[in-house]
Amino acid sequence: MTKGVGLGPKGCNARGVARADAVALYARPCVMLGLGCLRIADWGFIRARPPDWATRWGFAAVANWLFKEEPDHYSFADLEREGTTLWDGVTNAMARIHLRKVRKGDRILYYHTGKEKAVVAEMEALADATPDPNASDPKAAVVLVKPVRRLQRPVPLREIKADSELADWDLVRNSRLSIMPVSKEQWRRVMEMTKRKS
Repeated sequence: MTKGVGLGPKGCNARGVARADAVALYARPCVMLGLGCLRIADWGFIRARPPDWATRWGFAAVANWLFKEEPDHYSFADLEREGTTLWDGVTNAMARIHLRKVRKGDRILYYHTGKEKAVVAEMEALADATPDPNASDPKAAVVLVKPVRRLQRPVPLREIKADSELADWDLVRNSRLSIMPVSKEQWRRVMEMTKRKS
């Protein structure tokens, strides 16, 4: 199941993946470098965590992200039904840079595009991002994710744009970016907004 969803030339795609396929996909060599196991990337460099990982004495720090998807193409309900999905098809250069930084255990906000335009749920990365084995482009990447929970209330983009604390977020400033980082402060604010009455 791979088709474009209007977020760039091909869009951001998600497709279900069998457990056996996921195991094979992520069975890649690691090298021990003193403070943990760092995966050797196919992109020609060691994909270490951002600098803050070092402050945890070798334990990977959890990062926060937001992934966009058209619900008519693949909604959070689809992810709940399938249990896991392989997030692929990202073509935007900056979105790919962000995707390649995703690590196992990272938290991800699920954002529905299209008519809904709202943060609706939370996912978790089940493994580090890895090069897409089905793509001829060496910069293409994928990551295996699972559903965590639906938010108490979807947080629409109009509320996010109206909130001064979120004015600098890429979600507000760069509408075509399908994958982006979420700071701790931005995550906290979104969670606060889910508790508002509709």
